[in-house]
Amino acid sequence: MNYQSFPFLLFVLLTAASCQKDTEPVSPINQLSRFDGWQIVTVESNIAAAADSTVAALPDSTVAQSGRTREEIRESLNPAIRGLTGVDDCERDDALFFESGVVAYGVAGTACDSTSLPHVLTPFNRMRYATDIDVTTLTIISQDETERTPYNVERINGEELVIQRQRRMAENLLVPAYPYNITYFFRAR
Repeated sequence: MNYQSFPFLLFVLLTAASCQKDTEPVSPINQLSRFDGWQIVTVESNIAAAADSTVAALPDSTVAQSGRTREEIRESLNPAIRGLTGVDDCERDDALFFESGVVAYGVAGTACDSTSLPHVLTPFNRMRYATDIDVTTLTIISQDETERTPYNVERINGEELVIQRQRRMAENLLVPAYPYNITYFFRAR
């Protein structure tokens, strides 16, 4: 065999091998990073129904000891529920930016009252994030990296981002902790 033709034969062999039909699916492009960010559209949750059933299941003795009615107990949960699921008008023009592993919350137009309830985007502000390679999971990470909150990425494309997770409400000493689902719907700015 002529050693001068070896590189040529190797080139032909590699070229022929690379011309095979690619049957592997292409991983989606991580579209979290957008120059204009993501605007919140709405938040959907079953938290109100979960609160209703949890309060309804309280033993009568617990309700009697509280000195309140079931309706008053349930009503006391509304501010927390509203803070988790209510999108205020002042938030609709704000945006979340996912860039270089950091989530930034950009306030545009009307600023929300800083003394009001927590806003739906507050849990994301100044946090870090990570995704899996297929962008099916978005993990929000606290600055000190002690807390990791995973979200399922239900949908992501050039126009919309939908993330969902299950949480537990445990902010009331009288009402036991209960699970609920929450889904955030964002649109591209």
